[in-house]
Amino acid sequence: MAATVPAGEAVAPLGVAIVLGIGAAINPINSSLVVTSFADIAREFGIAFADVSVLMTYYLAFTAALYPIAGAVGDRLGRKRVFLLGIAGFGVVSLAASMAPDFRVLLVCRCLQAVFSAALMPNASALLRELVPRQRLAGALGVMSAIVGTATALGFPLGGLVGQAVGWRPLFWINVPLALVAAVAAVALLPASRPQRAGLSLAALFGAPLLPLALGANFLLRPDQHSAALAGLLLLAGAAIIGALLLALYRSGPLRREAASFGNRGFGAALALAALYSVVMYTVFLVLPAWLADGLGLGKRSAGLVLGLITVALAFGAPAAGRLIDRLGARPCLLAGVAMMALALSILRGLEHASGPLITLAAVLLGLGFTAVGNASQYTALQWVPPEVTAMAMGLYTCGRYLGGLLGTTAVAWALGVDPQLDLAAGQAILTLLLGAAVAPLLLVALLLPRPQPLRAAAP
Repeated sequence: MAATVPAGEAVAPLGVAIVLGIGAAINPINSSLVVTSFADIAREFGIAFADVSVLMTYYLAFTAALYPIAGAVGDRLGRKRVFLLGIAGFGVVSLAASMAPDFRVLLVCRCLQAVFSAALMPNASALLRELVPRQRLAGALGVMSAIVGTATALGFPLGGLVGQAVGWRPLFWINVPLALVAAVAAVALLPASRPQRAGLSLAALFGAPLLPLALGANFLLRPDQHSAALAGLLLLAGAAIIGALLLALYRSGPLRREAASFGNRGFGAALALAALYSVVMYTVFLVLPAWLADGLGLGKRSAGLVLGLITVALAFGAPAAGRLIDRLGARPCLLAGVAMMALALSILRGLEHASGPLITLAAVLLGLGFTAVGNASQYTALQWVPPEVTAMAMGLYTCGRYLGGLLGTTAVAWALGVDPQLDLAAGQAILTLLLGAAVAPLLLVALLLPRPQPLRAAAP
């Protein structure tokens, strides 16, 4: 299906990427802003710090489960319309969150934020494919990723400064003008996007099991806060949803044909790449600061700066990764990214004491590796799905990323629950496991990545 840009209306790929990047950045900048003030929220509402962490857990679980649904709604009603609805809703709920009288209201607002944020990235990716010529798509993806990555990096120091100066509530106010700017820019600069499909599909529910499964696993890891019976009930609900979806696939020929349209080898490879590199990235962000501080003796402030350096390298490397993909294809960028990740983890694994130059080199390599693999996998996913289901498919792709992140962080949480001491040997063991269980499979998938083939439209 051709792009829906009206005849004679020029659309600059760079402008489209910037506008969509600003809108998509609302989600990550909000998370990095709020996480800096979890301790302040706990003190104000008189609860334990561990209890406040559900603001992040619930948010991730709801967002991951709703991504395909929000993408399918965009395919059905128009991606620009749903993208704007997500921006507006996120701004309104952020304002309500800033006035929450107790923690339960704040948690409800956070979950509602997840509902609206789920509409942003899938529809932004689909609009980018719809509006940007194929030969410039990866470059535009790189620009959008750079904006999102920069917003994430800025959120941590900005959240710390604002939270220390005026408290945690204004951190939610920041989303309101940002949402307003993003909405006005999208209305003014993006052409209209007409519906791509006649109706919704059960395939949009393929991410639904992630919600009860993620919450159930989290509850199991926190027996002091949640009963084992509730955790088991959630896990059982997740399994039941999976069973129902498999039964629907077995009984519905149209659903099988539609699932096959984005269940091909190329899209499957993109999902595997997204999940595997997210295992590495989320594990690194969770483990590295504590290990550098406790295992290698690096100062806590310096350890935090290492994360900032990774994020900056990730953000500023994204446009270059996009240009490389446009010129050479996804595979060379993937292989370069995997090589940089492997080298960085090997450098860190070999450390016996804090070494500023080696840690800096490893951080830069990790950031560049993450952005190379991330952009190449997203580009691959876009190349292997029919245009009319792009937003729903990209919702499923993002579910793959979140699933990898949940697997990595859950495994680390379990390991630290068994042995909470993140000493030198424990950190080296985790890095070794990442090299064997995630980076090596990444290399294999990159080497076996099929070449994109012309796609037929999915069955209505």
